[in-house]
Amino acid sequence: MLDVATTRGVLAATLFAGLSTVLVGGAVVAWRHRHDFYPQPRRRLVSWDLSDILICFVIVHLVPSLVFQILKVSGFFHWQYGATPSLEDRILLARCMNWASCLGLPFALVAVLSWLAMRGTQPWQIGLSTWRLGRSVAAAGVTGWMLVPAVFLIHQAAVWFDILVLKTDPAKQDKHPLLELMTGQLGSVEWLLVVFVAVIKAPLEEELIFRGLLLPWLAERWWSAPIVWSVSLLVAAWLGPGLAPVIFSGVAGLPLLLVCIRKDILPSPFLAVFGSSLLFAVAHSNVWPTPIPLFLLGCGLGYLMQRTRSLFAPITLHALFNSVTTIAILTGLADQLQKRF
Repeated sequence: MLDVATTRGVLAATLFAGLSTVLVGGAVVAWRHRHDFYPQPRRRLVSWDLSDILICFVIVHLVPSLVFQILKVSGFFHWQYGATPSLEDRILLARCMNWASCLGLPFALVAVLSWLAMRGTQPWQIGLSTWRLGRSVAAAGVTGWMLVPAVFLIHQAAVWFDILVLKTDPAKQDKHPLLELMTGQLGSVEWLLVVFVAVIKAPLEEELIFRGLLLPWLAERWWSAPIVWSVSLLVAAWLGPGLAPVIFSGVAGLPLLLVCIRKDILPSPFLAVFGSSLLFAVAHSNVWPTPIPLFLLGCGLGYLMQRTRSLFAPITLHALFNSVTTIAILTGLADQLQKRF
């Protein structure tokens, strides 16, 4: 087995190769097919309702918890780490949940697709189709050239504003669970699991819920706009540290309230992209100021879904975005930048 340093180097090189391939290949494919790169806009057939979205959301969160309990009861974690995970040891708990997340992903996806099939929804209806797959992936690469740097710049600006203007102490802010885990002492296999969660699991599950199911459902109902705004406020208040996420959600969601006054002032696709992006952003409110740049990322992901009609486009772009962060951590570049700035 490779040592930890070598494993990190191999993972970083693999991610960089994949990132470069999609970015460069996407530009080439976009140029070759520039006259018919995107398909003609078409209304999507929505055969699911809000209850189906909520059930799928519960499934993707419940399955890893069930797998975690099975591994815990079987003694796997005690065999692996010599201790049983508990709330008192956050790092150990995160390491154990990482195993459960990776092992539970196939079961969660099968459960979601099976539920949707029982409800009369086929995979192609939520964008899981090989139709124009190459151009969809290429579209993600082309969008990544512009969107990913912009998202990181906005994130850095939000961090500086939080520290310099609002006088927030960075040491007291919560980190993303994966980022906190990456700063710990992980073994070679664990680094592989972390990269799998960041680059594959998170894009698959989040895009399935927010862009595959939620976005087209919102596009069919103008009255969902004020509901989305209200839910985003509740989620921000529940997850966020203090009032900052609530204020952000309230201000960012104001355009959604325009439909209460003029239903024709904003087109349904815009409302769907805007609303799903707002919920996507506030779902990460526990790590402030992450929702600010993620709102822009969500808009780009939603735009890709609308233009390509393929869920593989936002999944690929999401994976590209997470790959950049993961490469920076694997190579130590993130620590250097943090110390410098």
